[in-house]
Parts: sequence; C-alpha cells; structure tokens
Amino acid sequence: MTISDNKPWAFSEGLFAEKVFVVTGGGQGIGKAISAMLRALSATVVVLEHPQFTADLVEADILSIDLSDQQALNKCMPRIINDYGRCDGLINNARAGQRTVPLQETAKNIGDSIDVGLTAPTLLSQQLIHYAEKHPDIPRSIINISSTSARNVSSESASYHTTKAALESLTRYLAVYAGEYNVRVNAIAPGFIVKDEHRERFNDCSNGHYRSMALAAHSLERIGSVDDVANTVVFLLSNASLFITGQTLVVDGGLTLKDGFANAMSVNPLRKNTDGDGHQ
Repeated sequence: MTISDNKPWAFSEGLFAEKVFVVTGGGQGIGKAISAMLRALSATVVVLEHPQFTADLVEADILSIDLSDQQALNKCMPRIINDYGRCDGLINNARAGQRTVPLQETAKNIGDSIDVGLTAPTLLSQQLIHYAEKHPDIPRSIINISSTSARNVSSESASYHTTKAALESLTRYLAVYAGEYNVRVNAIAPGFIVKDEHRERFNDCSNGHYRSMALAAHSLERIGSVDDVANTVVFLLSNASLFITGQTLVVDGGLTLKDGFANAMSVNPLRKNTDGDGHQ
C-alpha cells in the first residue's frame, strides 16, 4: 500500500517496519483509518473486529471476535503473540451500544457499551502488560480512543459518556502500573470528526447551514477527519513520544475551547461583539 499524495500523512513510510499492532474495531470509521495508516507505515496490523464489519478489509490481518465475549478475549493476546512473535502496541478503539434519547437508557445498552468500551480494553491491556513484564527491553504503547464526550455533554447516550470517562481513568491507572515494564498508556479524545463514509452527506449542498455552524464552532474553522486521529495515534506509538504517558490528547480543532454561549452565537469570545451584548 502506497501513501497517497492527497492524504495528510505526517510520517515516513517505513516508520513501523517489523512492528505488530493490534487495533480493535478496525473495520470501520476511525479504527479503519488507523489500521490503514499503520499498514502504510510498514506495520503488521491485526484487526479485532466483529464478523459483520470485516467484509471489505482485504489488506488486513483479521481476527474475528465478539469483544463482549470475555472467554474469547482471555485467549486473544496470547494467540496474537504466538502467531506473530510479538506485539508492540494496542489501540482500543471499538465501541458498542446505540445512541439513545436522553434519560432513556436501557440496561442492555449500558451493558453493551461497558463490555466493549471498557471491559475489553482492560482485559486486552492487562494481557499486553503481562507480556511486556517478561520482555521489558522493547518500548510498547497502549492507546485508548476516548472522546470529548468524556468531559462534555453531547447527544451521545449516557452510557457512551460514562464509558469514555472511565476509559480515561483506566488510562491513567494503567500508565502508573505499566511504566516499569516500558509500556506507555495514553488516550486520544476526538471531537467533531466526519468519517469517510459520511463525508459526501456532510458536504452536500442541502447541508450548508449545518456545515456552516459546525465550521464556526471550531477555532481552526475546519472539520476533523479520521486521518487527524490516525496521525495522533502514529505519534503516540512512535519513539517521538517516549516520555509521554497517562495523558489524554484532545483532537478537536479547538471545538471545546469555546464556552457554550460563544458556540451558540457562533462567535469567538476573544473578539469584540459588534452587537454590544454578551462577551467582549
């Protein structure tokens, strides 16, 4: 796979030669972009994905798995290490559960979200750390894909918000106890990201008003892409971040820097309000 000239690749093509990375939920959206970028940088990528999302992953090494199945999870990392001889990093990206009407959460939706979004990352991370305990000479990295919804209320379900908040807490916990084994643990919190499969609809002429509001809400006045997140993953997996652990990097183009009133008015609170009201 060659690097396309129209993609925002920020790293050299052979960066991850001979490295093996595991990506959960790599069959669609952000996870798919992460997997593609890592492969383009010469890594071997093992995608852990539910069978229904693996049909078009023709270039990936796929391990079909239901991440809510704890017995299957317990065998997962040992199997990968046995088959590939090593594991250099884990990207916990998968999520489950449905977006629900506020305060209308079901027990099943809560359970699905926690099983895939928190329990699976915990168990897989433990397995990688135990492996690193026996082989601490090689730096390894765990990256948890969180969300700005971990700290700010959005239209996502309550279980999504709380699961992502817990995932960031898990990130800090594991960073403390995995450091002695040369494992760094960090999280990435994407904001408003238009996935590739939604880009045509977002850019449609009929969506102009919504698109204008979205652009105005961002300090950079542009929308995030899956490659913005994938580039941040590459940075955290690389030796450029060897002294960074226990952190959550927000990738949101400045969206969460503005207060709610400023976003509602689509103004920059640091600029003078020409109407003479509100923020100055």
